[in-house]
Amino acid sequence: MRRTAIVLLAIVLGLVFAGSVIAQEEKVLIVGLSEDYHSLDPSRAYEPGGSLIHHSVYQTLVTFPPDSVSEILPGLAESWEISGDGLVYTFALREEAAFSNGDPLTAEDVVFSFNRMENLKDNPAFLADTIKSVEATGDLTVVMTLKQPDPAILAKLVFDAFSILNASEVRAHGGTAAEDAAETDTAEGWLMDNSAGTGPYTVESYEPTVRTVLVRNPNYWGATPYFDRIIIRNLPESATQKLALEAGDLHIAMDVTPDQVSSLKANPGIEVFSTQSDTLIFLLCNKDPETGGPVTNPLVQLAIRYAIDYEGFRFLSGEGANTPQRLWFLLALPAFWSPLRAYHAT
Repeated sequence: MRRTAIVLLAIVLGLVFAGSVIAQEEKVLIVGLSEDYHSLDPSRAYEPGGSLIHHSVYQTLVTFPPDSVSEILPGLAESWEISGDGLVYTFALREEAAFSNGDPLTAEDVVFSFNRMENLKDNPAFLADTIKSVEATGDLTVVMTLKQPDPAILAKLVFDAFSILNASEVRAHGGTAAEDAAETDTAEGWLMDNSAGTGPYTVESYEPTVRTVLVRNPNYWGATPYFDRIIIRNLPESATQKLALEAGDLHIAMDVTPDQVSSLKANPGIEVFSTQSDTLIFLLCNKDPETGGPVTNPLVQLAIRYAIDYEGFRFLSGEGANTPQRLWFLLALPAFWSPLRAYHAT
């Protein structure tokens, strides 16, 4: 679910802080990425690459530590309480948090964001399946009630799709959290080139398959982010990213492959960064006979498991990858991967 490595990089991009900011030439970070995202509307977010954008522009109620998924930390919610039966979560929001246009964060923004994400019925909507209701019981108090106990719910709330948006601004540009949002919401187009979040950056421009540009949020409620501008270039081929990095045209290459590591490590001007991630490489076997056909047969699923080249997956996934030889939830074949990133030292 949560992509730890992406969270780590998002922090590198969005949350590198300067002890003091001195007037000087604009600080720009250039990142090479194989663009896999199709929407900058966080309520529709599902692709790993999009997390890099969303976690710089938007924030969630809770988050993970920068280097692990070992605990749940406060985000826009400074604290929360859980009822004894595990069904009711009460969040206390940060009073100082504000959106990029200067509007203060309110509980109504949280209610709107959660309901809109669920009612858009886009890829991430299933993450809200165990949520019965979300209510504002005060200006800065949100009560989330579950249909049944869900021990993973706080971890789910870290996901981009639960980003908190400025309800009034999104509504002003065609957004709605109504039950028919899937048919009536028209805010996505505006959100492709604009922002309605509380994060340290805002979207300046988005040219699909070309580049995404983020600029510092002048109304960010936290510490001043280090970079003035972040340019994310779409470079689908890892070889192209490698060449651009070596030439100094990139500061970070996001899609380094294992076979490139030795030559990159030999370059004194480049640092290779690798970390464990909970991202999955998986193969889905649809259990609906009308859709899945032969793969609905358990014996065919078993045959697929035997046919998978697990060591090949391990190599493609990088150092430290783990490839358990079983179907994930009886539906998917996973390979936990350890993504590689390379940085140009300047």
